Amino acid sequence: MLTKVYYPYYRYYRCIADSCPMCCCKYFRISFFKWEEKLFDTKPEWKDFDGNGSSIREYLGHDAEGWFCKDSSKGACTFWGSDGLCEVQKKFGAGAMPSVCRTYPRVVTGYPDRMEYALDACCPVVAASVWNWNTGTFITEGPPCDTPEAGSLTAKRNSAMHMLSDESASLSDCLRQIDSLFECGVSIPDIILDKDKSEYMRRMSILLIWENILRHEHSSKGNTIMTLLLEFICRYSLRLGQTEFPSRWEMSVDFSKNYISFIKGTPIEPDDEDRFIDVIPE
Repeated sequence: MLTKVYYPYYRYYRCIADSCPMCCCKYFRISFFKWEEKLFDTKPEWKDFDGNGSSIREYLGHDAEGWFCKDSSKGACTFWGSDGLCEVQKKFGAGAMPSVCRTYPRVVTGYPDRMEYALDACCPVVAASVWNWNTGTFITEGPPCDTPEAGSLTAKRNSAMHMLSDESASLSDCLRQIDSLFECGVSIPDIILDKDKSEYMRRMSILLIWENILRHEHSSKGNTIMTLLLEFICRYSLRLGQTEFPSRWEMSVDFSKNYISFIKGTPIEPDDEDRFIDVIPE
């Protein structure tokens, strides 16, 4: 039996759909995975997508990376309706949507001794969820995980999250310790934030590190990813210190917008095909 480790808000997450100020149907390219493309001619609603014998392929775009929901004149997914909802879901149900649409922003990753259930901070609902989080506390079900090997990426990640959970140290000092641990060489500025904003950035930093780092454990990108994350955390913290927001929600939306802009075109934007596990959200 594998251990299951959850970000606490995972089971409570609910998409706010047409009420979302930055709908993922508009902000992201919606792609099909290679394994999913094999279903085009077998899945009934995709085989005869319009009731006239036309395959879903006729409604998609294709390039070297595979099939995707091509942009419409709205600058968004072609299936994004005028009411802000998915036309595929309305017509065929959630099971007919691309896998990433059914599961996003949930991220489920399998490791030898556990499954981790995370959420992607590109979603503003996720970015806002940290306000109700007991910093650094995850839900663990099943047998204890093996103690990570000293010096492994897992051990470093756990140490980094522990550092950020220590509120006796300033946020800047925590980030400097993490920079040294991963040997990133990032110049960490003195970050001056009020208590509320500082606590927010601690929690967001833990979530970003937990959700991103281990995906690259078997590649050479671990330190590169941490370097990029530290650069973003510093940059956004400085922005946060200079900006006032009407509410915590507006701050969370701003965080997600900046995070999306930052990761595009970087290794932080993952190759989902290699790490994605398609599961029904628990």
